Amino acid sequence: MVIMLTGAPKTELETVAGTSVPTQQLKQDLRDAPESLVINNEVIRLLAFPWQDRIRLISEHGTPLPLTLRILAIWMLRDGQIWNVDAIEETVGESNGSSRDFLVHDDPNWDSMTPVDVVIKLRDDKDTTHLLAVRHQRIAAAE
Repeated sequence: MVIMLTGAPKTELETVAGTSVPTQQLKQDLRDAPESLVINNEVIRLLAFPWQDRIRLISEHGTPLPLTLRILAIWMLRDGQIWNVDAIEETVGESNGSSRDFLVHDDPNWDSMTPVDVVIKLRDDKDTTHLLAVRHQRIAAAE
């Protein structure tokens, strides 16, 4: 998956034996991430399409999403494994602005049909960060 948005703040990582790994607090926060958010009176959900290497933010009621929302990072969780990317590429969503699509490249090489949880970190217009999740998504076979 590719997501291009450089300059985003790094996630809460620590270095262990020369490798960056999520802190215990971040691991817990990712597991506890909600599946919907209310921002500016809009209910926002996340859709993930791991077999197409993309994710989508949607407004539950079809109203335009705030243009100020920014995705800072994406995680995919499988059992005890966590894969992360913080370079995000936004594509054009529906014409009414009620969705925004993002591409993700270089996704983890996990087995086809593996269930994963996808969690994103968002920043709103008040500079507040939020986590948002979609659970039990299936990875498709790599071509």
